[in-house]
Amino acid sequence: MQSRVLFVCCLVLIVFIAGTIVAQEDRIFIESKAFEDRQRPGVEFNHLLHYEIIDCMDCHHDYVNGENVWDMFSGKNYCSDCHTVSGDDETGLGLMQAFHEQCIGCHQEFHRRGQPTGYIMCGECHVRR
Repeated sequence: MQSRVLFVCCLVLIVFIAGTIVAQEDRIFIESKAFEDRQRPGVEFNHLLHYEIIDCMDCHHDYVNGENVWDMFSGKNYCSDCHTVSGDDETGLGLMQAFHEQCIGCHQEFHRRGQPTGYIMCGECHVRR
């Protein structure tokens, strides 16, 4: 009887963890209210497409002693969890710069290697409606 209870508990835990991982929305809209005088609109981001190509830790990060120790339960899942608009936080990297270096930097690296990539130009991501 105890083995069945243990089995069911493990199964429930596995289903819960798997559900959390795949529960990400396919497409999200990245638009920070922190930027008062935006020149361009936010960006539509296809999370599922990126998830199929790169590892979560290629974008999400939490560096401790030079090592990325991020995990999805860390409470640091958004750039704005660590980066401020002005960049006067412990990272020293402003929020907009963090977005751009992470996104455009990766796209440019794929392009440099001759691999298919996403957009690189401002108006390709920041599409005016």
